[in-house]
Amino acid sequence: MASKVRVDGAVRTESKATTSFLKQAYHLYTSKQVHQNLILPSLRILANHLGTQEIGREPEALFAAAIYIAFRHPNTYPNLVPRSYFSAEASQTAKRRPAEPLFHQSFDVKDTSIDWYAKRIVEKLDIIVLYDERGLPYYLERAGPIFRLIDALAEEAAVDAVLTSKISGRPLLLEPIVRVLLNRIFNVLQILPKVFYNSLYENLLPHVEASVESSRAEMGD
Repeated sequence: MASKVRVDGAVRTESKATTSFLKQAYHLYTSKQVHQNLILPSLRILANHLGTQEIGREPEALFAAAIYIAFRHPNTYPNLVPRSYFSAEASQTAKRRPAEPLFHQSFDVKDTSIDWYAKRIVEKLDIIVLYDERGLPYYLERAGPIFRLIDALAEEAAVDAVLTSKISGRPLLLEPIVRVLLNRIFNVLQILPKVFYNSLYENLLPHVEASVESSRAEMGD
């Protein structure tokens, strides 16, 4: 988790600091009785984030943001629990109830602080943000197994499209490649709920385009 730029004692100190904060996060999660299914995914997000980013002034807000991102995975759709349920502000209202199965106590931070840290994590880790029909965000980690599968399918689709174009002599059109890929993701393999079709399309289009260009270059086109 520590930076690999230096190999002296400073690196070891940074590594210990990261471990210390992960332990702090774990103790906070267990004290608030966070659902067990959320603890390890949240700690993974923190481990990736803490290896490249300073903690900031509000560690508890950072820890809450990691829980929020882990909780809003696309496969939790429909997920109507907003970010505000995770903050101390929400504990003063009757709207706290839908989040009660997630943890026993809300986090002692402001909703705006959770939002700030969530944006930093998403930016730093290049997490894909997908939106449902209500415009609510869901988070898909590029390092996670679902996107790794999607990435492999995209690479395969790009190679197949370039090969087909070479053999047939027909022009290579990007949009049909993406449409076929999305049909495989949503209808054949059913990797994600179909509500994210348009949102994933926007995210995959430049990725597939880059894969096509890479495949063409490798094949000497």
